[in-house]
Amino acid sequence: MLSRRGTRVLLLAAVLALVLAAALHAFARSERALHWAARQLSSAVERGGGRLEFDRLSGSLLGALRAEGVRFEHGGTRARLQGVAIDPLLSALWQRELVLQRLTIEQLAIEMAASAEPAQEPASLELPIGVRVDAVRVDHVVWVRGETRVALAALAFAYRGDADRHVLERLRVELPAPAAATPGGAAGAPAVGRAARPSSAA
Repeated sequence: MLSRRGTRVLLLAAVLALVLAAALHAFARSERALHWAARQLSSAVERGGGRLEFDRLSGSLLGALRAEGVRFEHGGTRARLQGVAIDPLLSALWQRELVLQRLTIEQLAIEMAASAEPAQEPASLELPIGVRVDAVRVDHVVWVRGETRVALAALAFAYRGDADRHVLERLRVELPAPAAATPGGAAGAPAVGRAARPSSAA
C-alpha cells in the first residue's frame, strides 16, 4: 500500500505526463512543427548527398499539409513539384503503415542525366513499413532524359506496397491534346481531344 507521499508522487507524475502530452499535441498541430520536420528531412537528404527544398509549406503534422513548391536533387536526377497537397492518416502509424488518403500535385517535372550505361535494377524494393496511398493525381507531368521527353496531361492511381509486393490500382493516364494543324500541315485533319487510357497493374 502506497504512503501519502508515494501517492502524491504518482499523481504529480501523471499530471506532468498529461501536461507534456498536451504540449506535444499542441506543438504537432502547429506550422512550426511542420517546418521543423521539413528541416530534419532536408538535412537527412543532404547527408545522403542530395538536396531537398520546400516553398511556402503550410498545414500541420496532424492534418492536411500543402507546399507551393518542392525541389529535389540527387546525383543526376532533378525533380520539381508545384502545388503539392497531402492528406495523411496518422493513426495508421500505430499499425506500422504509412497511409495518405490523398496526394495531389499540380505540376511534376523530372530531369535525368543522359547515360550510355543500361539502367541497373535496384538490389531490393522491400519497404520497411507498409505504404498505402488511396488517391494520387498529378495534373501535368514532364519527364526528360537526355534527348527523350515524355509529357502527360494527367496521371492518377492508387498504390499499396510493403516488404513483399507493390500494387498499382486504378491507373489512369491522360495524354496531351495534339497541337492544332498548321497551314502547311495536312488539310482537313480532324481535331482530337485528350485521350484517356485507364488500366491497372498488380
